[in-house]
Parts: sequence; structure tokens; C-alpha cells
Amino acid sequence: MIVQVYGITTVDDARMVAELGADHVGIVPEHRGNWDGVEVDVANAIVDALPEHVAAVVLSLGTTVHDVVATARAAPGDWLHVVRTDVLGADGLRAIRDATGARLMATVAIDGPEAVGRAHALSAQADALLLDSRDPASAVVGASGHTHDWSVSAAVVAAVVPAPVILAGGLGPDNVHDAIAQVAPWGVDSETRTSTDADRRRKDPDRVQRFVENARRATTRS
Repeated sequence: MIVQVYGITTVDDARMVAELGADHVGIVPEHRGNWDGVEVDVANAIVDALPEHVAAVVLSLGTTVHDVVATARAAPGDWLHVVRTDVLGADGLRAIRDATGARLMATVAIDGPEAVGRAHALSAQADALLLDSRDPASAVVGASGHTHDWSVSAAVVAAVVPAPVILAGGLGPDNVHDAIAQVAPWGVDSETRTSTDADRRRKDPDRVQRFVENARRATTRS
């Protein structure tokens, strides 16, 4: 079970999350006023601070191949996470792969049964899929703290075998066990529910540790 913790904004939090057992650390190097974004120099410092066994996942919110490629070149990581697959589609992912040679993680919004078909189409061009929630108020996908219909996520996992699938969307230490039991993903992701109450840009060590431990326990018992 891959455990991914997103929204890392400082070198100290990156080191802490790695020490607590995370396999992937997620970084958003496109500031743009995003609450979880960092400047490119900070993103690169975080990548450099990670131990070799922890993968850096660099996210791009770009809606054009050019913008995504620019992010990949400015802040290279172990994975390039492409969020706006609703705009870029499978053809865009193919062009990004051709331009960067990067290992691609592609977001799929789980907003109804039709997400299964979208996921299947994207899986041919992505090295992993990340299943996330769409905020019902803003329609933004990701980083909202909302869960979604895990039965649809389970259907995606079954439909795209053997493509790796990471389950995201409102996961934290208190619900990750049930999520894994229902969906059986390759990995799980947490952002908002492992942040501190005082500052959502910083990580809570206790929540991170419990998220990692509960994910591991769920995998052991399954």
C-alpha cells in the first residue's frame, strides 16, 4: 500500500512526513494563490530534502500541454501529477509524456458512474490514476476535504486493472481503513485531514502518523 501525503509546504514538514513512513510526498509548485502552493525554489528544496526511498510528486494545475511541461521542467520530481485531465484528456497526457518522459499520475474526478469510462481512457497514458472528489460548492477537484462515492472508485479499480490507483478525497486517519476495505486501491492520499487545525498549510505529526499506521493495518488485515 502506497501512502501519499499531499500539500507539503516546508522542508521541515517534508522530512517529518518521510520519517513517519509516507511513501510519496505531494508538492504544488504553482503558487497562483492556491492555499497549498509554494514557490518553485521551495518546491525544489523540498524535493532535495527527501530521502531516496520517498518519492516526490509534483502537481500541475496547467490546462495546456505547454504549461504542464513548464512545471515539470521547473520543479522536476519522481512523479508528475496532472490534475486538469478534464481539459487535457488522454491525448494531452500522451503529449506531456512525449515532451517530458515523466512518470505520470492523472486525476480522475469521481462525480458519478461515468467516471469509470473516463478513468479507463486515461489509464492507457498514465502510470497511475488518482481518484478525487469534486467540491459540490465550487466544482473544484481536489484539496476540499470531501469524500465521494467509494463504490464508484471500487468500480474504477476493477475496470483499469492492472493500472495503479491512488484513492484521494477527504481521507484521514479516521476513515482510511474503511476506504481501503471498500476500494482496495494501490495507494491512499491525504491532504486536508492530515493538516493542523491552526494552519492548513502545515502537517500535524499525530494525524500523519495515524494515517500511515491505519493504512498499513488495513492492508495487513485485508
